[in-house]
Amino acid sequence: MSKFWDLKTRPQEIRLNVGEGQRTAQLQEEKLTSQLELEKDKFLKELKELQGEFAFIRLFKEYSKDKVKDNASVAMSLMDRIYKSLEKVKSFNEREALFRIALSEYQDLDKLL
Repeated sequence: MSKFWDLKTRPQEIRLNVGEGQRTAQLQEEKLTSQLELEKDKFLKELKELQGEFAFIRLFKEYSKDKVKDNASVAMSLMDRIYKSLEKVKSFNEREALFRIALSEYQDLDKLL
């Protein structure tokens, strides 16, 4: 008889546990989505900095031996940061796809390539 009542109460316990699990998953998804939005906002500021540096590099006009080395160093550093930014965008897009959010496009970054 006790096994019979045990079978009767299990579905209710399972339903409660499933509901609790769904609420927990929803809270975690909201937390991760919020974190993604913060990262994207920070990235927009970084992108503005990259655009400023790119504009600065376009003004390079001195070609003396010492200056060329300095300019090349600045340009290579910028190029490295641009490639790292592309990886960030890829990460954003992967997470956006996971959460079924519209994928972000950063045309200003594409213009720097």
